[in-house]
Amino acid sequence: MTEFKKISEHVWIYPPDKNTFQPVIGAVITATQTVLIDAGNCHHHARAVISALGRLNAPPISHVVYTHHHWDHIFGGQIYHVPIVAHMVCEFRVIEYAKNPWSHAHVERVIHEIPALAPSFSALRDLMRDDWANFKIVFPSIVIRKKADFFPLDGVTLLIEHIGGAHADDSTLVTVVEDNLMFMADCFYPPPAHIAKPEDKPDVAMVRRLLDRNHAIYIDGHGGAFSASFWRTWADMQG
Repeated sequence: MTEFKKISEHVWIYPPDKNTFQPVIGAVITATQTVLIDAGNCHHHARAVISALGRLNAPPISHVVYTHHHWDHIFGGQIYHVPIVAHMVCEFRVIEYAKNPWSHAHVERVIHEIPALAPSFSALRDLMRDDWANFKIVFPSIVIRKKADFFPLDGVTLLIEHIGGAHADDSTLVTVVEDNLMFMADCFYPPPAHIAKPEDKPDVAMVRRLLDRNHAIYIDGHGGAFSASFWRTWADMQG
C-alpha cells in the first residue's frame, strides 16, 4: 500500500511509479484544506491518492494545481470534484489536448502510428481500461493570468509561475513559500519522445537558475523530493 511521505511542515508527496508513468503528487496540507499538485495519471491513481490522504486524516481537498497538460499529470482530475488551478498557458494546452478523441481506438492508433510514444500510451491504455466510458478532461477554472501570482491558503502561500521549457511550453512551477520548497515537475526534462532528437538532454541551465533561488527542497515530477545540494551535484555531473 503506497503512502504519502512528509517532506516539510506543510508538504507531503505521493511517490512516483515509473513503470506506470505515475508522477509525483504533491499535497500541501493546512489546518483546513489540502491542495494537490497535479491530478494523477488516471482514475485509479487519483482514488489511491484520496485513500492515502484519508489514512493521514488530511483535511478535504480544496483545489488541484496542474503543472502542465501531459496526460500523466491531469487524467485523474475528474475524480476530485474540486476547482483546478493552472496558468493560462496550461489552460490553453489542456483545452487543445482535450480535442483529441480519447478512446481506446485513439490510443491504439497512436501506439501504432508513433512508435516513440508506444511506452507511455501503452501504459495509458492499460491504466484507463475500465474507465473510458465516463472519462473527461477537467479544464482549469481558476486561471493565473500573470507570469507568476500568489495563491494564498490559510497560513500557507503558493507561488504559481509559468516557466515553459522544451518538455512542455506550459510548464509551471509551484513554490510553497513558507516551506522554502519548489515543485519543478517536469520543466527541465527533454522534449517528449515523439519530438525529441538524439542530442536532447535535461535542461541543466534551467535547473541552475532555479537553484539560484536558494530553496531548501526541489521536487522532480517523476523522481521525488531532493535537497538543493543534491541538485547542485546532479547539475555538476551533467557537465
